Amino acid sequence: MKLKQIDEYEYKQMLDSKLCSKQDMFRLASFPYVSLLSKYKNLMSYEQRKIREIEDDSVFAFFHILSLLFGIGSQSEIDTINRNMNVEPLRSAVIAARQELDPAERAPKYFELACKILLSLDERGYSMMNVINIRVRGKIPGMPFSNRQKIADEWFSNFVNLKLEGMKKVYRELGVETAYTFVVSSTLHSLYHFAPERYHIEYCQSEDEALHKVLRIFTELKDKRS
Repeated sequence: MKLKQIDEYEYKQMLDSKLCSKQDMFRLASFPYVSLLSKYKNLMSYEQRKIREIEDDSVFAFFHILSLLFGIGSQSEIDTINRNMNVEPLRSAVIAARQELDPAERAPKYFELACKILLSLDERGYSMMNVINIRVRGKIPGMPFSNRQKIADEWFSNFVNLKLEGMKKVYRELGVETAYTFVVSSTLHSLYHFAPERYHIEYCQSEDEALHKVLRIFTELKDKRS
């Protein structure tokens, strides 16, 4: 089988319409965006491998952080995030979310801002002048003064904004559990779309089985590189 995916036009149409069911959510989640690798031309084979690894690591970082914010994952990491809600930079996300007039907007707003802030942290912490500065996980190979790194950072920022836009809509209209299901499904659709040759889903009997296989193989690949 192949995973059925919608295009950007249908995705934007769905964002402007009310989601009424889980089926609507799964359809929204099937828009994959474009791969980082597709942003470059005339790459050498080792550059392709390195950029694919950076793409993997960046998508995983997004998925991992958002999962922790939803309370899914290592309890020690979840506890660390919860403790840091009272200190900067996460405190800014809490304050901004509380300023939403509609109470139903506060939790998805916090998840959005907290995810962006945590993805902006590096070994030096955060910049007080620019708390949200999303960058890919790794250095793109290229000649000095090339714009490859900028292209990658812009790609990842767009990817994150797209996923969080969908997550917030699902959260508002279908609830917190369905919002997390959207995050999982949407991320897996992207991973498959970026490198379908990895996953060998042709003999899967359902979309659910295919997505589970994508998750298993992606996790195995990540573990081998760790």
